[in-house]
Formats: sequence, C-alpha cells, structure tokens
Amino acid sequence: MTYFNTVAMEIQDICIANDFDFVHISDAMGWTTSNLTAIEKLNKKEIGNICSVLQKRELIEYLISFQKNYNESKKKALVDYKENISIYKKVKRIDGLLKGEFTSSIDLLGDISDFLGIENEKNIFEEVQKNIALYRISNFVPDNLNLYAWLKRGELDFYKLDLPDYSEELFLDWINSNVWKKQLSNANYFLSIPNILREFGVGLVYTPYLEKTVHGAVRWFDGKPLVQISDKGKCLATAWYTLFHEFGHVIKHRNDEIFEGNLDLPKSKINKKEQEANSFAYEYLFNGDGLRKWLFGQRNQFVDYSFVDNTAAKFNVPKIFVAYWMKKAFIKTKAVNDNLPNVSF
Repeated sequence: MTYFNTVAMEIQDICIANDFDFVHISDAMGWTTSNLTAIEKLNKKEIGNICSVLQKRELIEYLISFQKNYNESKKKALVDYKENISIYKKVKRIDGLLKGEFTSSIDLLGDISDFLGIENEKNIFEEVQKNIALYRISNFVPDNLNLYAWLKRGELDFYKLDLPDYSEELFLDWINSNVWKKQLSNANYFLSIPNILREFGVGLVYTPYLEKTVHGAVRWFDGKPLVQISDKGKCLATAWYTLFHEFGHVIKHRNDEIFEGNLDLPKSKINKKEQEANSFAYEYLFNGDGLRKWLFGQRNQFVDYSFVDNTAAKFNVPKIFVAYWMKKAFIKTKAVNDNLPNVSF
C-alpha cells in the first residue's frame, strides 16, 4: 500500500525542482534516502528551519498544510485499504476465471472488478445481486457471486469464438451422424467438440465448476447459442449428459435462457422444458429411459464385474452410461469406476 509523497519526500522534490542540494537539508535533519517515506510529520520549527535554508519562507504554510492533508489522506486510505482487503477475501475465490487477461488495475481486487465488468469494487456484491436476479433460476439456490463470475467467463469466451451464423440444420446433422458415439470414453475428443461446433455457429464453452453454480447453461446472443457447461464431478459421463441436455434446450427451446442447477431432480419437480431436454439426452445417450428405470430397480445391490457388459448389451447402451446410472443407483462393482473416465476443464 502506497500513498502520495510524505513531507520529507515533498521537500526533496522541491529541492530538485529548484536546483538546491537536498543533501544539506537531509544531513542537517539526520535523514537518509531510505527513510524519507517514514517521515510523515515535522513540527513548525523544523519546517521553518528548512524553509530558511531554502530561502523560501513562503513554503512554511504550504508544507504545514501539505503534511496535514497527507495524514488525513493516509487515514482515509487505511480505511479504504481495510475495506478493500475485506472485499478481496470474499471474491478471491473467482480469480482463477480471469485467465491472466485482466492485469491493468493497481491491485487484484481491481482486476477482479474489471473482469466482472463492475466499475466500483465496493459495489461488487450489490451489482452481482441486482444482475443475477434477472436470471430465472428455479431449481436451486446459487452462490450469486460464483454464478455471476461463471456466466461472465462463459460470455467472454463466447465472443472470442467469432462464430458464423447459427445453422440448426448443420448442428442436427452432426448430432445425428453419431460420429461422437465412437469417442464417448475419450476425454480429449470431448474437449475438442467446441472446435467442431463452431463451424455450425454453436458456441460451446467449457468453464471450470465453481461451488454452488450450475452443471450447464444455455443463453443466446445475436441469434447464436452459447452452451456453457462445467466440470462438476470431473466425470466424463456426467459431462456428456449435461452437454446433450443443453443441446436439447438449443434445439427445442430456441432463444430461451436455461440454467441447470440439478440434473437429478425427479420428474415431479422439473418443468416441461426440463423434461423435454432430458428426453432429448435420454434418446441420444441412453436409448430411452428403460436403462435408468431397470437399474434403479436393482438399487444398492452388489454385482459381479460382468454386470456392466451384460447390461450394456441388454439395453444397447454404451458401457460408460451403464456405469453412470449404476453409480446413481448405488449398484456396487469395481467395473463402475473402471468405465467412468474423468474429465476436467
């Protein structure tokens, strides 16, 4: 934390500006170059003696007023500093989302404020609260700051993509080609999908999960969809499910803003649009809802290693998704984890 010149530093600047050898004064006062920042107050006699040496008696009142203003400014700066430290401690959890792109402010709190697009650091929580209230989030209670920052990161990354016009036809052609089905257990392929979808005008953005935020969200900008998903749980199967659930919203609910706080709610607690997005994902990934229902009928059982293979063949569903629903149903076998690759953003 730094302030403007102390009175000693101001006297040094006056000497330099008037071609006066500051050494005469510093020696007489017992000052060293290294301790000028610590000399914040002089008495009237000391100021008078210095001004006499400088032959500038008119500076007496100026220097008295200068050091008074300095000390008042310092007190205010200390109050502001403590307040800013308190704010920073509350917001530093989101600094990983800045990606080193916001560095022009005088401190980290200023950088975070710049990232959030909030001019005054002291207004961060007020502005976040005001803006997050605009989003229709019905199935969970988020951490407002985390969610605001997570969404902001997605929006910034979306505009970097410089997308062509959105083509639903090309997007559906890719989904229906099933080329992705051969890569379901390949995390690197999953991470490459944003580059594929860019050609269709779909902005797919992967953003690290922040506590009490969302699995995924769909927003629209200039007629182009932003599909943003998190790596909550670090599970590739979960990521695929989230992705296709959001795809369902893009296809079926054009221009609607959707935020997924909880993918595991029962049908009785989710609205029609969520059910439609679930059905979309279920058809493409799980061959309908039969697998899930059957596995939940085997809930909490211990099974042998071949159970995953046999169930995959029975329902014509990839093993990664059999393992996914087995884990949800607490069906226990080593084969579950062996068929659930990790992924992180």
